[in-house]
Amino acid sequence: MRVRSPFLSLPLLALFVAFGSGCGDAAGPPSAYTASLVTSASASPSSDDTPTPSPLRISGVVQAATAVRVRPQVDGTVERLSVADGDVVRAGDLLAQLSNADLVHLADQARADLAQAQALAAVADTAAKLSALESVTSVSEWDLDHQAAAADREFARHETVRSIYSDRQNMGHVLSDVERGKADLDRALNQLKQAELQREATLARAGSVAISLGKTERERERMEELLAKNFASASAVEEAQLAHATATTESEEHQNDLEARDEDVKAAGEEIATARRMNAIVQDTLAHTLEALEALTEARAAREAEAELEMAKAGVRLAATRAAVELSAEQSRYTIAAADAAVEAAQGALRLAEQQVEWLRIEAPADGVVSALSVSAGELVRSGRSAVVADPAFLTLVTTDSLVARVAVDAAQLGSIVLGATVRVELSGADTVLSGEVGKVEASEIDAFAYLVTIRLPDDAWDVVPAGSVVHVEFP
Repeated sequence: MRVRSPFLSLPLLALFVAFGSGCGDAAGPPSAYTASLVTSASASPSSDDTPTPSPLRISGVVQAATAVRVRPQVDGTVERLSVADGDVVRAGDLLAQLSNADLVHLADQARADLAQAQALAAVADTAAKLSALESVTSVSEWDLDHQAAAADREFARHETVRSIYSDRQNMGHVLSDVERGKADLDRALNQLKQAELQREATLARAGSVAISLGKTERERERMEELLAKNFASASAVEEAQLAHATATTESEEHQNDLEARDEDVKAAGEEIATARRMNAIVQDTLAHTLEALEALTEARAAREAEAELEMAKAGVRLAATRAAVELSAEQSRYTIAAADAAVEAAQGALRLAEQQVEWLRIEAPADGVVSALSVSAGELVRSGRSAVVADPAFLTLVTTDSLVARVAVDAAQLGSIVLGATVRVELSGADTVLSGEVGKVEASEIDAFAYLVTIRLPDDAWDVVPAGSVVHVEFP
């Protein structure tokens, strides 16, 4: 609800200030600015021979301690004014409502752009997930191939080790056969040698056996002849016959023994021939075994080399796939980051557009009194943020928290001004008197020889001294 200020509106304040400037009493200057050039009569020395110092008395104007100039943040047409000069408003109250179809359209477009950016971000995220799934599948497949190749290589190595062990066993058997054949041949040769020696010994006994047989045969014949002539006894004949029979038996045994030795020599020869044939067979087997082992070694080496090559190929494919997966993941991250950045940019653009739309509603920034309202409904106002010269503030909000009196003093009068000092403030044309405190002294921007002095007034000064009132300030 608008509340009419109990104080003077801005036109009345200006009129009061002008009146105070033109009709002020003789003790003070006609305005705050001319106060720097004209001193009050009470400040002039008396005509007595012994002048007594009098307080410095200067006229000034009461102002709000703070005043906010309200300008629109965006261009627009005043659709509705909710206040008038002199209205008391609270912070957040609506001052005016502007309209700008372009800003509303930009906000709608920003919402659409944000929705599109979010959709593209969702698409990028889904594509990244699909790519990650495909990458995991591809890596798993190549990893399995690599593991299979590694297993095949290990199997080839195991087979090589097993084959080498088996080949060593086979070679050991063959070498054992070779050694056994050599031993058999040596044994057969020894047997032949022994058989030949035994045959030679048997042949060596043949002469003595034949001599003994002939001797006993002649002795038997002689004894039989003597018996026939009765020159020998029958017992002597029988003895001779027995000796001849024994010699005959020994001769037959010797012949049998000689035949046996011949058989031994023949058997030993045959065994030697057999051993040599077996040795030849074993040697041939050894040669073939060596050739087979060499061929198997080459085949196993080729198998291992092939397994190593397949494993290396699988490793290269796996590494390439992993690198491609990393690059794809990095690309997906960049794509998602770009999509997220686009979403953030769209969100920022939407916030800006919505902020500009919100700025079409002009609200009071603080509690205060509306003054200097310079626009009406239907007018086009320009933003205070424009790059070109902005329109002046379409209203000023005078805060009601505290009042100050500002007076202008000449540089020669600065000696009477003490910061923090208590001064007497009198309302022009009334009996109202207040006490104030010197708060600040600063150089004037329009007069190089003047200074502006700010007097802080009590908090309840609003009740008796409206803003814009002319006052007279006495400095002790």
